[in-house]
Amino acid sequence: MTLFGKTYEKEIGPKDKSVDFVLDLDPGKTMLETNFIEGSEAYGVYYTYIELLN
Repeated sequence: MTLFGKTYEKEIGPKDKSVDFVLDLDPGKTMLETNFIEGSEAYGVYYTYIELLN
């Protein structure tokens, strides 16, 4: 996942159904890019949920 120019990655296993990231972000506009990468292939993410945590 790339957000505010930083890339965040997590390893997933064959039985995983989701990946969670908890980040402290500065306010402002940005582009969100999400992909699953397997070898040299990138696959688009089907759903992305964003939640504000207080």
